[in-house]
Amino acid sequence: MNLKSVDHEVTEINAIKVDLKKGKTESVKQLIAKDVPISIYINGKHLVTILSTVGKTKELAVGFLIGEGILNLKEEIVDLQVKEQVVRVKTNVDVEKRIQLYQTTKIVTTACGSIENLPKLIARLLDRVEKPRVKSQIKVSPQLVTQAISELNRKAITPGMHGSAIFYRDGKLISFAEDVGRHNAVDKVIGEALLLDVELSQCILTSTGRQTADIVLKCARVGIPIIASIMGPLYSGVYIAEKTGVTLVCFVRGQQMNIYTHPERII
Repeated sequence: MNLKSVDHEVTEINAIKVDLKKGKTESVKQLIAKDVPISIYINGKHLVTILSTVGKTKELAVGFLIGEGILNLKEEIVDLQVKEQVVRVKTNVDVEKRIQLYQTTKIVTTACGSIENLPKLIARLLDRVEKPRVKSQIKVSPQLVTQAISELNRKAITPGMHGSAIFYRDGKLISFAEDVGRHNAVDKVIGEALLLDVELSQCILTSTGRQTADIVLKCARVGIPIIASIMGPLYSGVYIAEKTGVTLVCFVRGQQMNIYTHPERII
C-alpha cells in the first residue's frame, strides 16, 4: 500500500486581548489551526469532503473509512494517495452497498427528530450488516483512566482544536492527534493505530469532545473497548455504547469520572 501525506499546519495571528477585571487591553500573538477541506475519493468516486486540519491525512482517511463501516479492514485498501487536500483510495472489495448504508446512516444522525427514537433508528440500521459488538475482556484501573486523560490534556494545547489519543492497557501512548473536528481527531488516531497494527481490543481511546452515537460506533467497529472523555455523553452515545459492548466513561476530571456502560472493565 503506497501512502503519502502532508504535515500539520498552524498559523500565528494578531489579536487584542481584553481583560475586563484589570480594565486593560493588549496586543497578543496566538497560534491557531488552519482548517481546510479534505476530499476523499474511493475507487474513483467522490465519497465525502471533511473540514479538517492539515496533518495525518492518510490516518484520517483510513480511520474514517473503517470507523464509518465503509471498509472492514485496512487490508481492503490496495492503494492510498494523498496529494494536497485530496485523498484517493483504491480497494480490493466492492464497497457500493457499504457506501449506501453510510449515506443512509448519515441522513439519520444529522436529521432533526425525537432524541428518544434516534439511537434506536441507528441500531436498526446496523442490523442490516454485521452489528459491531466489542467482547474484549480488558480491565484497567480508574487511575490509568485519569492518567490517560491527564496526558491527553498535556498534549492537546492548540486553541480551537479537539484532541484524541489511544493508549495501550499499560498506559503507553500509541497515537495522538488534534483537529478542528472531534470526529476527525478520533479518525486520525484510529487510522494511525490501524496502520501500526496495534491490537485495539487492548486499548483505551481518550477524547476532549462530547460522546455521541457516531463517535461510539467508530470505536465499536474497530474493537476499542473503552472510551474516556473530558466531556459528557449524549443519550445516543450511552445507548449505542450499551448495545455494542463499549465501556463509556465521561466527565473524567481530576480524580473523578462517571461510568455509563459496562463498568466491569474499570477495576
